[in-house]
Amino acid sequence: MTLIAGTVIDGLVYMAGDRALSIEDTRGNQSKTIMGSPKIWQSGIMLIGGAGDLAATQAIQFGCKPLVELRKDPLEYLSTDFVANCKSAIAEAGIRRRPWELLVALASKLYVVDRSGVIDAAGAWSAVGSAAGMGLCVLESLAAPRNARDALRSSARMFKSVANNSMEVSESFDFFEQDSSGNITSEKIMQTLRSIRGVRRAKRKDSEQ
Repeated sequence: MTLIAGTVIDGLVYMAGDRALSIEDTRGNQSKTIMGSPKIWQSGIMLIGGAGDLAATQAIQFGCKPLVELRKDPLEYLSTDFVANCKSAIAEAGIRRRPWELLVALASKLYVVDRSGVIDAAGAWSAVGSAAGMGLCVLESLAAPRNARDALRSSARMFKSVANNSMEVSESFDFFEQDSSGNITSEKIMQTLRSIRGVRRAKRKDSEQ
Protein backbone atom coordinates (compact mmCIF):
# COMPACT_ATOMS: atom_id res chain seq x y z
CA MET A 1 0.00 0.00 0.00
CA THR A 2 1.39 3.38 -1.03
CA LEU A 3 0.62 6.95 -0.04
CA ILE A 4 2.14 9.97 -1.81
CA ALA A 5 0.70 13.39 -0.92
CA GLY A 6 1.57 16.95 -1.86
CA THR A 7 0.54 20.57 -1.58
CA VAL A 8 1.63 23.94 -3.00
CA ILE A 9 2.17 26.98 -0.77
CA ASP A 10 3.29 30.34 -2.19
CA GLY A 11 4.83 28.70 -5.25
CA LEU A 12 6.69 26.03 -3.26
CA VAL A 13 5.80 22.36 -3.63
CA TYR A 14 5.81 20.05 -0.63
CA MET A 15 5.57 16.32 -1.25
CA ALA A 16 5.77 13.36 1.12
CA GLY A 17 5.74 9.63 0.50
CA ASP A 18 6.07 6.43 2.49
CA ARG A 19 8.64 3.68 1.86
CA ALA A 20 6.56 0.57 2.53
CA LEU A 21 6.65 -2.20 -0.06
CA SER A 22 4.39 -5.24 -0.12
CA ILE A 23 6.00 -8.40 -1.52
CA GLU A 24 4.08 -11.47 -2.64
CA ASP A 25 5.82 -14.84 -2.99
CA THR A 26 4.97 -17.64 -5.42
CA ARG A 27 2.43 -19.05 -2.95
CA GLY A 28 0.55 -15.77 -2.69
CA ASN A 29 1.83 -14.95 0.80
CA GLN A 30 2.45 -11.26 1.38
CA SER A 31 5.05 -9.55 3.52
CA LYS A 32 6.07 -5.94 4.05
CA THR A 33 9.50 -4.37 3.88
CA ILE A 34 10.85 -0.83 3.93
CA MET A 35 12.50 0.37 0.72
CA GLY A 36 16.01 1.80 0.88
CA SER A 37 15.20 4.54 -1.62
CA PRO A 38 12.30 7.03 -1.77
CA LYS A 39 9.21 6.62 -3.92
CA ILE A 40 9.70 10.30 -4.83
CA TRP A 41 12.37 11.48 -7.24
CA GLN A 42 13.49 14.52 -9.20
CA SER A 43 13.36 14.35 -13.00
CA GLY A 44 14.86 17.56 -14.32
CA ILE A 45 12.48 20.35 -13.28
CA MET A 46 9.79 17.89 -12.19
CA LEU A 47 9.28 16.26 -8.81
CA ILE A 48 7.53 12.89 -9.14
CA GLY A 49 6.02 10.48 -6.65
CA GLY A 50 5.23 6.99 -7.92
CA ALA A 51 2.54 4.54 -6.81
CA GLY A 52 1.34 1.21 -8.14
CA ASP A 53 3.51 -1.51 -9.62
CA LEU A 54 7.14 -1.00 -8.54
CA ALA A 55 8.60 -2.26 -11.83
CA ALA A 56 6.41 0.17 -13.78
CA THR A 57 7.31 3.20 -11.66
CA GLN A 58 11.01 2.29 -11.76
CA ALA A 59 10.81 1.99 -15.56
CA ILE A 60 9.40 5.52 -15.62
CA GLN A 61 11.99 6.83 -13.15
CA PHE A 62 15.00 5.45 -14.99
CA GLY A 63 13.66 5.19 -18.53
CA CYS A 64 12.21 8.66 -19.08
CA LYS A 65 14.54 11.49 -20.04
CA PRO A 66 14.49 14.29 -17.41
CA LEU A 67 12.66 17.47 -18.44
CA VAL A 68 15.22 20.28 -18.52
CA GLU A 69 13.11 23.07 -20.07
CA LEU A 70 9.34 23.40 -20.36
CA ARG A 71 8.33 24.70 -23.80
CA LYS A 72 4.63 23.93 -23.58
CA ASP A 73 1.78 24.54 -21.21
CA PRO A 74 2.38 22.13 -18.28
CA LEU A 75 -0.92 20.30 -18.71
CA GLU A 76 -0.35 19.98 -22.46
CA TYR A 77 3.17 18.63 -21.96
CA LEU A 78 2.11 16.08 -19.37
CA SER A 79 -0.94 14.95 -21.38
CA THR A 80 1.06 14.39 -24.55
CA ASP A 81 4.83 14.03 -24.33
CA PHE A 82 5.12 12.84 -20.74
CA VAL A 83 2.37 10.22 -20.78
CA ALA A 84 3.74 8.90 -24.10
CA ASN A 85 7.26 8.75 -22.63
CA CYS A 86 5.98 6.84 -19.59
CA LYS A 87 4.15 4.29 -21.72
CA SER A 88 7.21 3.89 -23.94
CA ALA A 89 9.56 3.35 -20.98
CA ILE A 90 7.23 0.75 -19.51
CA ALA A 91 6.86 -1.06 -22.84
CA GLU A 92 10.64 -1.08 -23.38
CA ALA A 93 11.04 -2.67 -19.95
CA GLY A 94 8.75 -5.48 -21.06
CA ILE A 95 6.02 -4.60 -18.58
CA ARG A 96 2.38 -5.01 -19.58
CA ARG A 97 -0.94 -4.32 -17.92
CA ARG A 98 0.57 -3.15 -14.65
CA PRO A 99 -1.13 -0.27 -12.78
CA TRP A 100 0.86 2.89 -12.16
CA GLU A 101 -0.01 6.35 -10.88
CA LEU A 102 2.12 9.46 -10.41
CA LEU A 103 1.88 12.69 -8.46
CA VAL A 104 3.82 15.21 -10.55
CA ALA A 105 4.93 18.69 -9.53
CA LEU A 106 5.64 20.96 -12.48
CA ALA A 107 5.74 24.77 -12.64
CA SER A 108 4.49 25.07 -9.06
CA LYS A 109 1.38 22.94 -9.66
CA LEU A 110 0.43 19.37 -8.89
CA TYR A 111 -0.94 16.84 -11.36
CA VAL A 112 -2.17 13.28 -11.03
CA VAL A 113 -0.94 11.20 -13.98
CA ASP A 114 -1.70 7.64 -15.06
CA ARG A 115 -1.96 5.74 -18.34
CA SER A 116 -5.45 7.14 -18.98
CA GLY A 117 -4.51 10.82 -18.74
CA VAL A 118 -3.73 13.78 -16.49
CA ILE A 119 -5.77 15.51 -13.79
CA ASP A 120 -4.98 19.11 -12.88
CA ALA A 121 -5.14 18.93 -9.07
CA ALA A 122 -7.26 21.71 -7.55
CA GLY A 123 -7.58 20.88 -3.85
CA ALA A 124 -5.39 22.02 -0.95
CA TRP A 125 -3.77 18.55 -0.95
CA SER A 126 -3.40 15.96 -3.70
CA ALA A 127 -2.54 12.30 -3.25
CA VAL A 128 -1.98 9.06 -5.15
CA GLY A 129 -1.63 5.46 -4.09
CA SER A 130 -3.94 2.84 -2.65
CA ALA A 131 -4.07 4.72 0.67
CA ALA A 132 -4.72 8.12 -0.97
CA GLY A 133 -8.37 8.28 0.07
CA MET A 134 -7.55 7.60 3.71
CA GLY A 135 -4.66 10.07 3.63
CA LEU A 136 -6.74 12.87 2.12
CA CYS A 137 -9.41 12.36 4.78
CA VAL A 138 -6.79 12.93 7.47
CA LEU A 139 -5.27 15.95 5.71
CA GLU A 140 -8.63 17.60 5.09
CA SER A 141 -9.40 17.36 8.81
CA LEU A 142 -6.33 19.50 9.59
CA ALA A 143 -5.78 23.21 9.15
CA ALA A 144 -4.43 24.19 5.73
CA PRO A 145 -0.61 24.29 5.86
CA ARG A 146 0.98 27.75 5.66
CA ASN A 147 4.65 26.83 5.40
CA ALA A 148 7.12 23.94 5.34
CA ARG A 149 6.77 23.28 9.07
CA ASP A 150 2.99 23.02 8.81
CA ALA A 151 3.29 20.77 5.76
CA LEU A 152 5.76 18.51 7.59
CA ARG A 153 3.56 18.37 10.68
CA SER A 154 0.49 17.55 8.56
CA SER A 155 2.43 14.88 6.67
CA ALA A 156 3.60 13.28 9.91
CA ARG A 157 0.08 13.23 11.33
CA MET A 158 -1.24 11.76 8.10
CA PHE A 159 1.26 8.89 7.99
CA LYS A 160 0.89 8.18 11.70
CA SER A 161 -2.90 8.04 11.40
CA VAL A 162 -2.91 5.90 8.25
CA ALA A 163 -0.20 3.58 9.64
CA ASN A 164 -2.32 3.04 12.76
CA ASN A 165 -5.16 1.84 10.52
CA SER A 166 -3.10 -0.13 8.00
CA MET A 167 -0.10 -2.34 8.61
CA GLU A 168 0.90 -1.84 4.98
CA VAL A 169 1.81 1.86 5.27
CA SER A 170 4.91 2.77 7.23
CA GLU A 171 5.41 5.84 9.38
CA SER A 172 8.86 6.21 7.79
CA PHE A 173 8.54 8.75 5.03
CA ASP A 174 10.38 11.20 2.81
CA PHE A 175 9.61 14.91 2.72
CA PHE A 176 10.62 17.08 -0.24
CA GLU A 177 10.43 20.82 -0.85
CA GLN A 178 10.81 22.17 -4.40
CA ASP A 179 10.94 25.77 -5.63
CA SER A 180 9.33 27.23 -8.76
CA SER A 181 12.44 26.47 -10.87
CA GLY A 182 12.29 22.78 -10.04
CA ASN A 183 15.15 22.82 -7.54
CA ILE A 184 14.84 20.74 -4.39
CA THR A 185 15.64 23.20 -1.63
CA SER A 186 15.36 20.75 1.26
CA GLU A 187 14.88 17.05 1.84
CA LYS A 188 14.00 15.60 5.22
CA ILE A 189 13.70 11.90 5.96
CA MET A 190 11.75 11.21 9.14
CA GLN A 191 12.29 7.63 10.27
CA THR A 192 9.70 5.64 12.23
CA LEU A 193 7.82 8.56 13.72
CA ARG A 194 6.40 7.63 17.10
CA SER A 195 4.65 10.87 17.98
CA ILE A 196 3.96 14.34 16.65
CA ARG A 197 5.90 15.63 19.65
CA GLY A 198 8.97 13.87 18.24
CA VAL A 199 8.45 15.62 14.92
CA ARG A 200 8.28 18.99 16.67
CA ARG A 201 11.56 18.26 18.48
CA ALA A 202 13.21 17.34 15.17
CA LYS A 203 11.98 20.56 13.58
CA ARG A 204 13.20 22.67 16.49
CA LYS A 205 16.61 21.04 16.16
CA ASP A 206 16.66 21.82 12.43
CA SER A 207 15.80 25.47 13.10
CA GLU A 208 18.61 25.81 15.64
CA GLN A 209 21.28 24.57 13.19
